[in-house]
Amino acid sequence: MGRLDICTKDYVEDNNVFADVFNFFLYEGEQRIRPEMLMSVDTAEVTIPYNEDGNNVPSQKFRDKMKILSAKKDMSAVYLILGMENQSEIHYAMPVKCMVYDAFQYASQVEKTARDHRGERRKVKEKITSGEFMSGFYKEDRLIPVITLVIYFGTDEWDGPRTLQQMYMMQNEKLLPFMPDYKINLLVPQEMSDEEIERFQTDFREVMLFCKYMKDREKLQEIIDTDPAYRNMERSAARVIEAAAKIELKNEENEEKINVCEGIQGMIDDAVEEERKRMCEGIQGMIDDAVEAERKRSESKFEEEKKKVYMLIVELRKKGRDDEIEKVLLNKEYCQLLLKEYGMS
Repeated sequence: MGRLDICTKDYVEDNNVFADVFNFFLYEGEQRIRPEMLMSVDTAEVTIPYNEDGNNVPSQKFRDKMKILSAKKDMSAVYLILGMENQSEIHYAMPVKCMVYDAFQYASQVEKTARDHRGERRKVKEKITSGEFMSGFYKEDRLIPVITLVIYFGTDEWDGPRTLQQMYMMQNEKLLPFMPDYKINLLVPQEMSDEEIERFQTDFREVMLFCKYMKDREKLQEIIDTDPAYRNMERSAARVIEAAAKIELKNEENEEKINVCEGIQGMIDDAVEEERKRMCEGIQGMIDDAVEAERKRSESKFEEEKKKVYMLIVELRKKGRDDEIEKVLLNKEYCQLLLKEYGMS
């Protein structure tokens, strides 16, 4: 796991940030989910499918973050499970990855419900159907919905698949409706307008703006000059920016707030200097190419002149004008005069 992945996992663990992200995604920024309504749960998704022999085969997958959302303070009324996946790189099998996570969560709920029913049947004789007995899941039982959100902290445009059907080798329009599909919920800063990003209530807003414009030094300069939040940022948010930009921020261990402007400014200055060097190298390259081209033209012209003088000497000898050969070699103007006389100029 890379540094950015570690930093983002730690960052979204904060209920304030977690709630802020899902309020944006589910309710367009309206503060419907409060931090106190969330409780972290084990991110290990465990289910026990059956192999061909009928034996249980435990399987386990690990999400980045998962929290339960409850309407009651004692968490006794869970009505939604929220999962979050943080990506620093584009994952080209993300629909399958998220689908497996969600399927494992639903399978775990079915298995837990079945275990609870088995325990109840030992205490009280209850009449159930054969189908309920086989599945362990009763007719009136219901699943807690799971919503998984993928947050992309990279700087490139997301060009990976967003649905399971987009990953199929065959794209027959007549057959696709019969093939299962799974659509990922994806948050990509490059696809969000600044107005949308402004809906975030925490410093997740500044993190998204930074990720969106990290390659645009002029816009990034404007942002850090006008947004005071970058001068007084929570440590966990600053660490995400530090890891994304691959910079080192100056801070004291006991400081809860960090000024990231200096580090970002250094990154911008480095980019400007790198661009200046590339421009200088490019100009120097053009100059070198021009000099080399001129040298080659001069060499070519010199060889051509040598050839003409040689042919002139041959003609002079044919005409018995050997006494003029030395003058041709020593007097450039006389040479040009004779070249013109013989139609060689």
